[in-house]
Amino acid sequence: MILLRGKLTAHIHNATNHDHVCENCGDADLDVNVFREYTHLFFLPLFPSSYKDVKIQCNTCGEKKFIGHLQQQYEKSTRTPLYLYTGLILAISLISLPFIIALFQ
Repeated sequence: MILLRGKLTAHIHNATNHDHVCENCGDADLDVNVFREYTHLFFLPLFPSSYKDVKIQCNTCGEKKFIGHLQQQYEKSTRTPLYLYTGLILAISLISLPFIIALFQ
């Protein structure tokens, strides 16, 4: 039996930050994207499998930025979406279903 399993990356949050100025072009328009890697089985997300990854890029000139405290702020404030736990929730539901049916008979 072939199991299609692996890891994929989900884009979980997008924001624009106007508090920091780009050193390259002088514009205060930064695009902040948060990503999360997850493990899947048959392309059904089971659970998140790594830390959140924050990418910051200037919207005007396209230069990639590393602003440590801003990245930490978005890592802490962005919640992992519930759909990344779909496979785990489905498996727990299927395992507990016979017990719930037996309870009500």
